[in-house]
Amino acid sequence: MANTSEIKAFCQAPINATFGLTTDELWKKINWANTATGRFYYWCHDNEREVKAVWKKCQEKGVSPVWFTAYEFVEGYNASLNWLNHFPYRPPLDPVGDCATTCDWIVSTSQNSNLSPAWDDPFGGTVGMVPQSVRQNGNAEYAKWGLGTIGHVYGAGTAAAAWAIWYPQGLKAEYNGVQNYGNPLAQCVDLIKSWGGSLSSYGAESSPSQDNNTGSNNIANATTGILNGLSNAFSDLYKSVDSILDELFNEIMELFKKSLSAKSPVDYFSNGILSIKTVYKDRLLKVGLEDKALQNIIDKASQNFKHNIVNAQNSAIGTVGQITTDKNDDNDKNIAGGTPSTGGGTEPANIRNAINQSAGEVGKWGGQCYRYAGLYLQRAKGRQIYYGLGGTMLPKRGEGIKAARISTDWDWAGVATSITSQPTQASQIKSGDIFTIDSYQANWGTDVWGHVGFVDKVENGTVYYYEANYNGTELVYYHSRTVSNFLAGCNALIHLW
Repeated sequence: MANTSEIKAFCQAPINATFGLTTDELWKKINWANTATGRFYYWCHDNEREVKAVWKKCQEKGVSPVWFTAYEFVEGYNASLNWLNHFPYRPPLDPVGDCATTCDWIVSTSQNSNLSPAWDDPFGGTVGMVPQSVRQNGNAEYAKWGLGTIGHVYGAGTAAAAWAIWYPQGLKAEYNGVQNYGNPLAQCVDLIKSWGGSLSSYGAESSPSQDNNTGSNNIANATTGILNGLSNAFSDLYKSVDSILDELFNEIMELFKKSLSAKSPVDYFSNGILSIKTVYKDRLLKVGLEDKALQNIIDKASQNFKHNIVNAQNSAIGTVGQITTDKNDDNDKNIAGGTPSTGGGTEPANIRNAINQSAGEVGKWGGQCYRYAGLYLQRAKGRQIYYGLGGTMLPKRGEGIKAARISTDWDWAGVATSITSQPTQASQIKSGDIFTIDSYQANWGTDVWGHVGFVDKVENGTVYYYEANYNGTELVYYHSRTVSNFLAGCNALIHLW
């Protein structure tokens, strides 16, 4: 299994890295008799001419055929998805053309300066698992890799990849409480090494050698890093225990107030943390800490200690960076926040419930805007437009890949009550509407794919809405725009009621 040094070297490699292999050498190194070769088997039939045509397209787009192939092998074949399981499959079969589309995504993602590691997997139930200190160190190291690197793509696109680099125990079900996750980075590195690829030119470390003086330097640097990390770990441990004790103290004070202010005598009170017994003759309160509560304190402190020790082991010397949050700034005067609706208005309960569920996802990783719209539609109507989320798909009439064309690429009969194309009036916008934004709209910052989101409410000339992947962050946001700015570029409103 690849070690941490090799994984980080792999992440720092440029997206067009050859790893010392030509495509001819790569072809000879791979055991094509193995049918578990993803779309190279199902689409290209493990045929040399067809496989190399795909690799040639990778090279033309500036993407490493070696990495692309390892990525594909690790992902595995899903008939409803495209290369690397990233985009929905769009017939007719076009392996080379679809490779170009996927490579365009890789290149654009690698050059997106607004990204940060995908620490959370909101759809897998692991939000908040990674300690803040680990996130800070990871963000700092991620920023140092720079644009155009493999890690810049992988780290931001897959929570399992971020954990594999900075928080490997998070991949285990016994730790994350959900399931065992594969380590995509280690699997890619192992494949590349098995093909004879080299990581040395990208910084992979070897064991200290006694034949030169680098060994002692490596040990000294490693020791310094561990000591610095341990110092931070104990500091964080103190803060975490202090916080736990503060919670306990506040709980004790509340229980004292409750007991002393009781209108009638209370002989005994317990809430699982404290037991309080009133002794009326002596006017005393006997307070006991429940054994289970004491054990919980110990467990919490122990868990925080484990988190911070792991952080110390993985810590790197350098400046701690800032966590990427909402990208609202002075350059975009049209975007603001707002208060999400909760009670709702005249919309049906199923629509309001689907909208309200989105409030808890704001600020969390949501992936592509298309996926997020599909999640909302599944909640609201039990139907689907995004492969891989489950549910019954709408009949497809077009490619089903551009957010800008969602209103025409899918057959909305029986799901949407109507569709307003090129809306121009505030009265046409309703809560629960799925809205699509056309390609290359400057005020929305869209590219060829366009954009999609859904409306929460319209109040006082302002549209409040939910969206994912604003400004390329792959996070979920709650934003608002004036009606005129919202409609500028909006090419469709899909009315669900």
